[in-house]
Amino acid sequence: MPPNIPPSLLGRALAAIALTVGFYTLALGIAVTLLAGPIALWMSSGHGNIFATIALAVAGVTILRALVPSRRRFVAPGPELTPSAQPALHAELAAVADAVGEPVPTVYLDADVNAGVVEVPAGLLGGRRRVMLLGLPLLAALTPRQLRAVVAHEYGHYVGGDTRLSPWIWRTRVAVLRTVGALDNEDSWFQRVVVRAPFLLYAKLFLRLTNAISRREEFAADQVAVRVAGVQANAQTLRALTAAAPAYSAYWRDDVAYALESGHRPPIVAGFHRFLADHEIRAQVDTIVAAEIAEGETDPYDSHPTLADRLRAIGAEPTGEVSPPAPQDSAAALLRDLDGLERELLQATFGDEVTAHLEPIDWAQAGRLHADEGDAIAARHGAAFTRLTIADVAAATAPDDDALRSLRSTLGVGPDEVGIDELNGFWRFALGRLVLAALRRDGWEIESVPGQAIVCHRGEQAVEPFAAIDRARQDPQAATEWAQTAARLGIAPLALVAQPGAVARDPIAAPGAAV
Repeated sequence: MPPNIPPSLLGRALAAIALTVGFYTLALGIAVTLLAGPIALWMSSGHGNIFATIALAVAGVTILRALVPSRRRFVAPGPELTPSAQPALHAELAAVADAVGEPVPTVYLDADVNAGVVEVPAGLLGGRRRVMLLGLPLLAALTPRQLRAVVAHEYGHYVGGDTRLSPWIWRTRVAVLRTVGALDNEDSWFQRVVVRAPFLLYAKLFLRLTNAISRREEFAADQVAVRVAGVQANAQTLRALTAAAPAYSAYWRDDVAYALESGHRPPIVAGFHRFLADHEIRAQVDTIVAAEIAEGETDPYDSHPTLADRLRAIGAEPTGEVSPPAPQDSAAALLRDLDGLERELLQATFGDEVTAHLEPIDWAQAGRLHADEGDAIAARHGAAFTRLTIADVAAATAPDDDALRSLRSTLGVGPDEVGIDELNGFWRFALGRLVLAALRRDGWEIESVPGQAIVCHRGEQAVEPFAAIDRARQDPQAATEWAQTAARLGIAPLALVAQPGAVARDPIAAPGAAV
């Protein structure tokens, strides 16, 4: 056995070599047969079928072109986290590295709820450079102890030699899938059905075997994490990661993306902490994790084991709630200049042209973005809403004929271009934004906290217009209650679209009950 190569690594390397050699032997054999067969027929008999010759030659060339390896150049997904710039983070990484017996790699910040390790070319002189990626939302969702479990798991991939095999397997996987895709030609039944069939079968075999290897690598890396951080910390980490991914996706879609599209850059980590702290969000997160543990099944093509399998493999109970850390207790608190890192990460993700003009905004100010959008809707489509007041919006579940004609005109669409369902959806969206704009003109402040309903405040008065209006759309009685609430708060007669010359009212501190 070669020195410094664990038995498990040697077995996986031999399997990868066998699968790679098998694929290229199959591909070259079929390609040569397709190309040489017609030529041999023409040379031996002096004639052949010209159409069959062309079809076979095209199929053979298609296979050969698909076999050309792709070069995957490493592109940093975000700013580099150097020891001098991020000493607290690197102290944690170094402690885990010492426990595992592996050097600290180059570390980059990533935008995903994930962590990973790779080996990339070190330069023109050859060699490999180790790289670790740490997701910013992952740091926000974990404690430093849980981060140590994640880092130990990633170091475990170095220990097992997984990063040395992954480029080889990746290149072969790309070649297999590219060949299958290239032969999926709707214009050629021969390519799509006959030639593609053996490659499709081999692709399924290759993916099943290599992903089975990947799942074993994950189990082995989990064991390294257990040795460094302990069973309990590793189990908490696995649950937290399962919860953080869908939570961050919802937070990004509903809050961050909205702010970015309006030309503003909110504090991403701070908002995610507020999102995770909401009790309803935490209840949903616990439900997601419980469902994953109870219902998750490993598919033969999955690269990772299920959460339940991973918990059982480390000897942990497959239960437990997820408790997101407070901002000061999260691993993100290890980072210096968090605002600067968020700005650089957005630049790396979307480019300078998109991010250069983003205006920084705090979440306490983000509510005005919704009201600003209401003003923009009123400026373009206000004619469809001129007869409505705030008291009317709950009952106005759909536009009448006049409003429909007005919307089609201002949207520039005909009856055959946009259906009534789409117009109704825009109508309901616009009503909510127009309510916020009208309340702001009347002196109300708009509070939009990630993960929570939008709340409007004026003095001691408070109202959640979106929640109240949504209830009214489900229950006619709720529409009446909304009109009564609007009257009690003194906002019932407010027009959704400001009349020319209207002046915004100063905030008034008046007693009132929250709705």
